[in-house]
Amino acid sequence: MKYKFTLEKNIHMYNHLITCTDGHSTYSAVCESAPKRERTLIFWPEDFGLPRRETEILEKELRRWAGENGFACIMYKGKGR
Repeated sequence: MKYKFTLEKNIHMYNHLITCTDGHSTYSAVCESAPKRERTLIFWPEDFGLPRRETEILEKELRRWAGENGFACIMYKGKGR
């Protein structure tokens, strides 16, 4: 994987800070717990501020990371922007 992810839980209520690094640069965005039966996180990949092509790579790797860490995930585009 190109990116390494870390999750800082509950920075505010059900919001978490997801940070990713490619070894040279670090990017962070807020994600949320979803009110689902299974552990589910909601992500807005565009919030990392990467170029579109990199956002696509990050989204794929974020899905993989979430699954490996026992989370289902929901990806949304752009928080109403």
